[in-house]
Amino acid sequence: MLTHRERVVKALNHQEPDRVPIDLYFHAGMLTDASYFALKKHLGITGDIAPFRQGLGANYYDERILEAFDIDIRRVFFEPEQELTPLNAEEAQFVDPWGTRFISGPGYTHPAGPPLTEINTIEELRAYPWPKPEQFGKVAGLKEQALRLYHETDYAIALRRPGIRGGLLDKGGDLRGMEQFMMDLALDPDYCRALCEILAEIYADTYELALRQVGPYVQIVEMQDDLGAQLQPLISPNTWRAVMKAPQKYICDRVHQWAPNAKIIFHTDGNVHALIPDLIEVGVDFLNPIQPSARLMDSFALKAEFGDRLGFHGAMDVQTVLNQDEATVRHDVRTRIRALGPGGGFILAPANHIQWDIPPENVVAMYAEARQYGVYPLPKD
Repeated sequence: MLTHRERVVKALNHQEPDRVPIDLYFHAGMLTDASYFALKKHLGITGDIAPFRQGLGANYYDERILEAFDIDIRRVFFEPEQELTPLNAEEAQFVDPWGTRFISGPGYTHPAGPPLTEINTIEELRAYPWPKPEQFGKVAGLKEQALRLYHETDYAIALRRPGIRGGLLDKGGDLRGMEQFMMDLALDPDYCRALCEILAEIYADTYELALRQVGPYVQIVEMQDDLGAQLQPLISPNTWRAVMKAPQKYICDRVHQWAPNAKIIFHTDGNVHALIPDLIEVGVDFLNPIQPSARLMDSFALKAEFGDRLGFHGAMDVQTVLNQDEATVRHDVRTRIRALGPGGGFILAPANHIQWDIPPENVVAMYAEARQYGVYPLPKD
């Protein structure tokens, strides 16, 4: 039997390990707070832990749950501290290092104060007081996190997406307001390109700051941008290529420079089929979440078209599968493994955060079925 790390490394390298690796707590595949407490109770886990962050929808990272499911991957964290200001009994606000105001809780956090609404020229953009990489997480103790996991456990290690949060399209919407940024993309692409180049430099510097500490020890680096809606990409693929492709490649190149043995797992929901060849070109190694309910994201078709050049992470749909009955969950686990598992290159995980409407029994069933059914050589049925 392989160690957890050996299992993941084989899958990352498109080789068949002893079984399909399983994951939980990818930055876009966590337990929301309500589902965390329900699952913790269901598993009979007693005793509280401190949240690893505050103000967001998923704030708990509990090693006891990872051990209960025999999850193959652990994470090192590079997170900023937010100063929460209560607004009422359920909501608080904070301002992130970019200057964006957020409203937190209940449920998801949302941007409510974009700071660049009056910054309308490239010259003004360049004069804006942009954040420094040190504002996105604590360097102190980061290397110690990685060293402990590397030497004292056999788990694969991922650098969780740093506290910059979001990608180029996400951040443009946070900073300008999504409606305005969409108009900018159509009416002033030069402005948007300049903004994305500035963002890419900050993103790359932040990854470098973290990877200088942990690069030799991690097998996975997490990254994201929300480029897809349920039916189609959020923006024209031609617009993405003209404005964001080169800056995204710059970020990926810098990550591969400082973690040459690690694979980039890139999160983008929805139908991004038209952009997959471009994502491969910029340096994405694995795609998350492979959302089966989105148009043109059929697991069998994606594996056939891209499986020799791209790995897949996720695939367990939170909208149409995990909130159903246990039999549906187990059947879908088998379907995703048959589709994406042959030849390696697949890590099974939830396709987004596990929500309050997903029964704990279904989470247990998902991982139990994956461990049982996902043994290589894979079943033929």
